[in-house]
Amino acid sequence: MANTTKNKAKELFDKFGEFDSYEELNEAAEGQLKQGDYDALKELAKENGIDPYDVEDYIDGCIHELTTVFSAALGRLDVQQEKIETIKNPIERSAYILILTFTKDLCSGEDMARAVMRKGKRVKDVFDGMKSSASNHKNGNIGMSCGTDEQLRQIIRAYYLQNASEFKKTIEKLYE
Repeated sequence: MANTTKNKAKELFDKFGEFDSYEELNEAAEGQLKQGDYDALKELAKENGIDPYDVEDYIDGCIHELTTVFSAALGRLDVQQEKIETIKNPIERSAYILILTFTKDLCSGEDMARAVMRKGKRVKDVFDGMKSSASNHKNGNIGMSCGTDEQLRQIIRAYYLQNASEFKKTIEKLYE
């Protein structure tokens, strides 16, 4: 059972693979639509967190693309939400929920929405980076980074929009 929950996020992209952009996702959707394979189109959308009503609108021709950059990014985050159920520690669970919520909020900007759609980008990596840094600075029983809302936004932006080194530096600023 532990192996199943550990690989849950990976399984979400097993059938169609992970797309690197909303454009790639729309190209795959267009292919399924042209083939008339509506079941595959629905599976593609589900795997990527796209609303089933959007799929119906797309099939009916009410919209010309399955998704926008914003709905694709939010869908990508929605499929990562399943990680919450595997976190037993209430403090860590709350931290993960905050990171996910703030990331969704930041997706109102196109640069962040595009960054969230990049292959391999995961909320879990932000969580793990903060947890790792906190364990290095651990004082007592608390093992999670703390900071202001704006500091959390900066950490999330650094992860998605900058390189790994800048991401780590941004987290470390919490301890200065």
